[in-house]
Amino acid sequence: MPGKKSKSLLKNVVFWKLFFVCNFLVMSILFCLLKFVFSPGNQTIQLDAERAAAERAKQIDQEITFRMLQGRVAELMSIENILSVNSDMMQNRLNNWIESKPDYASVSVWIDNQKWAVRAIRNDFWRTIKDNNAAKNQQDVFQYILKQEKPVFPADKQWVVQGIFKFPDTDQMILTLVVRLSSPNANRLITSDLYFPSLKNIFHFQLGSDESIAVMSRTGQSVFASEGFVYDSHFVFKEHHIQQKNRFDLFYPMSELPWCIIIQKSVQLSSGLINFSKREIIFVYIIAFLFGTLIAFLLSKWIVSPLKRLVSHITEVGRGNFSHKIPRQHDALLDRLALLFNYMAKEMSHLQKLNVSEIIDEKIKTETIIRHIADGVLVTDTQDRIIMMNSAAENWFGLHERNTYQKLIQKVIKIKSLIDLIQDVKNGKPKQSSDFQFRVFGSNQLRMFQANAARVHNQDNKLLGIVTVLRDVTKEREIDQLKTDLVSMVAHELKAPLTSIYGFSELLTEADLNDTQASEYAGVIQTESSRLTELVNKFLDLSRLEQGRVEIKWISFQVDKLVERVVVSQQQLADKKQIRLITKIPDGPLVVSGDSDLIEQVVINLLSNAIKYSPSGSKIGIELNEKVNIIEISVIDNGYGIPKESLSKIFNKFYRVVDPNTPEDVEGSGLGLALVREIVERHGSEIKVQSKPGVGSVFRFSLKRITSYQLDEINQ
Repeated sequence: MPGKKSKSLLKNVVFWKLFFVCNFLVMSILFCLLKFVFSPGNQTIQLDAERAAAERAKQIDQEITFRMLQGRVAELMSIENILSVNSDMMQNRLNNWIESKPDYASVSVWIDNQKWAVRAIRNDFWRTIKDNNAAKNQQDVFQYILKQEKPVFPADKQWVVQGIFKFPDTDQMILTLVVRLSSPNANRLITSDLYFPSLKNIFHFQLGSDESIAVMSRTGQSVFASEGFVYDSHFVFKEHHIQQKNRFDLFYPMSELPWCIIIQKSVQLSSGLINFSKREIIFVYIIAFLFGTLIAFLLSKWIVSPLKRLVSHITEVGRGNFSHKIPRQHDALLDRLALLFNYMAKEMSHLQKLNVSEIIDEKIKTETIIRHIADGVLVTDTQDRIIMMNSAAENWFGLHERNTYQKLIQKVIKIKSLIDLIQDVKNGKPKQSSDFQFRVFGSNQLRMFQANAARVHNQDNKLLGIVTVLRDVTKEREIDQLKTDLVSMVAHELKAPLTSIYGFSELLTEADLNDTQASEYAGVIQTESSRLTELVNKFLDLSRLEQGRVEIKWISFQVDKLVERVVVSQQQLADKKQIRLITKIPDGPLVVSGDSDLIEQVVINLLSNAIKYSPSGSKIGIELNEKVNIIEISVIDNGYGIPKESLSKIFNKFYRVVDPNTPEDVEGSGLGLALVREIVERHGSEIKVQSKPGVGSVFRFSLKRITSYQLDEINQ
């Protein structure tokens, strides 16, 4: 069924296309025969009219050119006799010359060995324009005259008309004439603007009774038109045609002026069609229609028959019979098509034996896996052209595979270490991996990548290309560095107290110590032991919090009472440095939800840090602010402050601010703020800090508030 439908469709399409083409051609031929067979005199009439009009236009061209330019070229050439080498004398003589010429608006002399032209403009020219209402805006005329640059003069002519300016809605104009002079001293070009106050004398012709004349600029502007001239919107220069109303139009470009002469002549044409009756004309067109239909039918049958046979053979191949052969065709194009289909059927038969569908499925599966793995994959051929790039690599480099396919990798990716790795592996060197840093597309952060490259060979061990796998190892490198820093910091923090304990323990073993010295050494050992114990406890608490081994004991408690207790406990430490502790706590119980022991540890750490890093005699404030559903706790000091570059690092373990303004005797483990951040985040909040060196710091966090109604429900 599909084969029959395709044949019928093919036949219909070909027939109807030929039907329209043949009918159009037959009717066109019939129309031309009727026109030229029955109207043989029209061509002769048209040719005679063309010749007469061309002669008439040539005569008018010569008359207009003579009237407008007669004697003007000779007058301009006579300027050679009044010019001198001295520029001032030349200008004076040129001014006197133009004042004696009423028909000249301006004159300019361009001399080869001088940079500027010598120019003169007639004094009474503007008055003449104003009195005659020659132009609405004199500035237009002034710009027209002065804008004339040095003309580009044809090499084979002695004079030429450079341009014409016609005043709007008037019978006046200015014509620019350029004359070349050859002198022993220097060559000259003379440009003169000729003023025509009236065009009636120029366009005065003896017209025949059957003709009308118009002069138009080549931009379509009307210069002159005789009485009875008819303008048409379809005028096209250098074309002539006979209208249906027996009017002949001839367009004649003038030889010297940038105008075109249009001659309209009345032409009487005969028509043989008028002798036919309407019935006879209809009969002729019916005959043409039937004849065109017969031709279309025969042509379509002649064209479609071999195509139908070819379609039947192709249909057999399309049904899966790849062993079927299409016979040779008489037409060269169809025979080539048959050979191509036979070759395609042979290849399809071969692929069918290879179970091509499974191969394609496996290929699609492999490409999908490679495209969506987390690591970047980049494949280049032996000419360093990119032939594959998966999604991860596209995102990192900000590229698209379709835009980089078959492009040199050196022009697409500007990472030298990666390019060198691919080149080394391609050349057979043992180096197969490389680390490099670059900014991922859309991010300003440098990331660390590890590239591993390998050679790809075919079954014949021929090199096909290089496959490079890219891994983002930024976090791994950061973790490795963090481990190294952590070990170094722990060793440093443990070394100081252990050294003190060991040293003073040795001193205690000496026999000649008195009681005072022994007590002092024991006190140092006790202090360093407490410091070491505090460091270990903080580190263990922080580790347990990070690993989730510390369970938050959610209870309701009064945070205002907790803050007051912490202030009392830290008052002795503040008094040693004469620091004033100021609290700002609203009235009434401020009940929050959380682990009171951990929150107390947070406040103690923040307040003790503020006391340590504030100079003697300063002030430290603790504020509790009531907000919607939360209580905000702030510790404010006017201490040494924290540099801007350290604000993002102060909550890291063992990090201590290195600042020349901070006293070196301030002790600390570098774990307090890390522990504070972990506790606050476990309570669903965030620790914020604002600081400026030399001004002070503000640490702020918030806790979820419990209202009196909620407190009553909890108590019940």
